[in-house]
Amino acid sequence: MKVALAALMVLSAVAPALADTSMTCKATSEAEIKGLFDRWNNSLKTGNSDEVVKNYAPDAILLATVSNKPRLTQDERRDYFVHKVADLLAHSSAMPEKAD
Repeated sequence: MKVALAALMVLSAVAPALADTSMTCKATSEAEIKGLFDRWNNSLKTGNSDEVVKNYAPDAILLATVSNKPRLTQDERRDYFVHKVADLLAHSSAMPEKAD
């Protein structure tokens, strides 16, 4: 039993090192980044939180500018935008214009 427990402990310590780390970043251009900003900004201007959430991958982490709570799921991101979009739109003169 002690051997099995020790083996399990070693395996749990080594497992993170064995995880798939083959994920790489996608090459992108400045024009593509501007396009993504425009898409996000335009979705925000709709006032529809579902449209904003569509910009996020299911495993994305939203570190919002007006909250200390990381949003880890689509539902958490949607909830954030449901409550914050109205405030942002109320102050829409402060929103950035379309990127050039």
